[in-house]
Amino acid sequence: MLTAEYLILCEKVITDDQTKKPSYINAFADLNAPQIPAQMNGLAVCALCRTKNTKDQHKLRFKVISPNKEETILYDMENILAPSEHLFINFVANTFIFNMFGNYQFQIEEKTKNGWKELIRRELALTKKPD
Repeated sequence: MLTAEYLILCEKVITDDQTKKPSYINAFADLNAPQIPAQMNGLAVCALCRTKNTKDQHKLRFKVISPNKEETILYDMENILAPSEHLFINFVANTFIFNMFGNYQFQIEEKTKNGWKELIRRELALTKKPD
């Protein structure tokens, strides 16, 4: 089973060739937009998970829950093997459309014997940009 350390939403991720450590460019705390729908080009979702058993395969999914509680699965990841006790997950949505203002929840879940288990959640508020 995995344990999540962090979840970051940003514009871009650059991974160092030698150390394999990621750098997160322009991380978001919150966003504002002049109108809805608001289109965002290049939303990167990054997480660090830890495991004690690198032989286990994991099934993960990344989902977004909108302010009206509608759930959207953005990405399914199957047969994930952690190369070490650290598993970096980087996913880029080339285009993401926000259909309403409010608080969005971004989360990563792991499939277990008992169903989907939330590993980590990050909330991001989309507000109207002042005129």
